[in-house]
Amino acid sequence: MDGFQHAVFTAATRNSTQSPASLRICGHDIDAAADQFSDLLDRAGHHRNYTEILVRDRSVGLTHGANAYGDGPEREVIFTVFRRFLEKEASFFVRGEGDCLLIRTMYLTSMPIPLSRLIELRWLGAVCGLLLVFGQFPVPISVSIFQYIFNHSNFHSIRRSFVQEWFPQLATLLTEFQSLAPSDDLTAFQSHFISHFNIEASAFHDCDLATHQHLTVMMLYKTTIAEAAFDQPELRVFAEGVLLPCCNGFNLGKHSGDSTLTFDMIIEHFLRGVGTPSPLQFQVAQGAFHPIIDLLCIDTPGFRAQALVWAATGSPFLEPTAGRIMIGPVGTDDPQIAHRERGHSFLHMCSHHLVPRGIASANPGLAT
Repeated sequence: MDGFQHAVFTAATRNSTQSPASLRICGHDIDAAADQFSDLLDRAGHHRNYTEILVRDRSVGLTHGANAYGDGPEREVIFTVFRRFLEKEASFFVRGEGDCLLIRTMYLTSMPIPLSRLIELRWLGAVCGLLLVFGQFPVPISVSIFQYIFNHSNFHSIRRSFVQEWFPQLATLLTEFQSLAPSDDLTAFQSHFISHFNIEASAFHDCDLATHQHLTVMMLYKTTIAEAAFDQPELRVFAEGVLLPCCNGFNLGKHSGDSTLTFDMIIEHFLRGVGTPSPLQFQVAQGAFHPIIDLLCIDTPGFRAQALVWAATGSPFLEPTAGRIMIGPVGTDDPQIAHRERGHSFLHMCSHHLVPRGIASANPGLAT
């Protein structure tokens, strides 16, 4: 069990009044084990409580064969449940940008939706959440869906650099569309509007500026996240399943700030991220950056790690032969902290080390 899994299972059962001692699933083959796992998901989804699935003491596997238990067989069991949904693509999915899958919505918000439909979508969401816990991405579902869910349905979490990385062709298309005025010819975007909006591009010709700008948002949202708003019941229960809520208040979306995360994990998560964690605080501090630092690159992967290496060593690049950069908390009386001047503490940067073990494998690509 890796560190992230352990942290999730610990947080999911902490202070819980309903923590089963263990999870035991044993089938004569993968399909039989998947059936048992499906029964657990069905029960957990009905109670909207996945505590009994997110336990540390777990044994999922087969009754026979070498290496019949452990993370490997459990991943295969979970993926088998997921694959059963993929085999019913017409019922659960619709194709989006780059042939990724979006969640299909079959009913209008105002219509009564069969309970069985909502149960299945919550079940699908939970399977996706469990795959992520076990380090598997639920391919080919769009990565934007999970980015959106884990950021509390904040559309601004789908940054330009994110789109460029995962949907490069769409990023180019959106850039070209944004360069046009509302009165310009949209013929070049005809196939996109026909495919994803079921309407000809000419219908949007000569619209006002606000509508033209909003079309860019719609082009991104409807092709990488969903065809409907996430308050639509089918999408809402899918998102609930992804978050794997437990009776102690845990859910997977809140877990990024959980106290069970190690110091290494927190630093690694931050350095692998992009953009400004707090735009308001960044605006306040922006003037303190030296002009040599190109802040236009702040939304690109690797910027945070490079800035950290630069601040620690005086060089924006980490030589593969150089020692590791070590990071750790220190007291205010530590000799590495200089005296206070005008209410500010200053760090001594006289040595090298700053990268936690998780990402300090002398990977120059992370620092460049």
